[in-house]
Amino acid sequence: MSKIFDLNNPVWTFVGRLVDVVVLHFLWFVCSLPIITFGASTAALHYALMKDVADEDPHYVKAFFRSFKLNFKPGIALGLIFLILGGLIGFSLYFYFVIAPPTTLYYMMRGASILMAVIYLFVFLYAFPLLARFDTPVPKLIRNAFFLSIRHIGWTISMLIILAAPYVVIIFTNFLPLLLFGYGLVVYLNSFILNHVFKPYIQAARGDEPEKDPDAWEIPEEELLENAGAGLQSVRESEAAAEAENAVNEAAAEAESTAEEATESTIEEARPENKEE
Repeated sequence: MSKIFDLNNPVWTFVGRLVDVVVLHFLWFVCSLPIITFGASTAALHYALMKDVADEDPHYVKAFFRSFKLNFKPGIALGLIFLILGGLIGFSLYFYFVIAPPTTLYYMMRGASILMAVIYLFVFLYAFPLLARFDTPVPKLIRNAFFLSIRHIGWTISMLIILAAPYVVIIFTNFLPLLLFGYGLVVYLNSFILNHVFKPYIQAARGDEPEKDPDAWEIPEEELLENAGAGLQSVRESEAAAEAENAVNEAAAEAESTAEEATESTIEEARPENKEE
């Protein structure tokens, strides 16, 4: 019975994390109501949940407001950029899929709109976490977010699935209580991935010796040994070829020397005859 009420019990830990998600989701929603503060509140939500997931800061509410205050100005700029671009891309998708006639040109524009929407979501997934964890100017931050999304494409697709899953569940099952968690649940689940992806970059920013990139591809040891053996074999073949070439050159030089000696001998023999004549 005592284990049931133990706060370190995995069940209570899970419940506690859900409470954290609900509280932070509510704070994010309230702080985003002025619309222009959407960027700062989204960065603060990522900061607090990434810290909470990593057990780096138990005071997640304080962490939220600390990040909200620190990233207020760049958050407003970044939030407005995404709100404006999101509105334009959303209108483009609506126009070319609902209003526009089915012609070849409009089909091409539909494809371009889908591509822009995908790029928008890719950058969106990384931009606000980057704002929360790194001190970077907004233009460079957007560029870094794009390259990170491509560099870690597998994790990016995973986060896209997590982003869509709760809303798909709500649409098809009408499980409205999921709205209590909403975007907070998405950020909470994505925080595990973001902490994993950001770890070597955070260490490098702190001046620590960065760990090996967790997503970096490396040649298996067996292949390395095989390549090393092949390289050694090619070196040996080159050495053998060089030795054979040296032997041929020595033989040619020796033959040339013998020919010269024979010529000189013939000339010496011929000279007395010429004198007699």
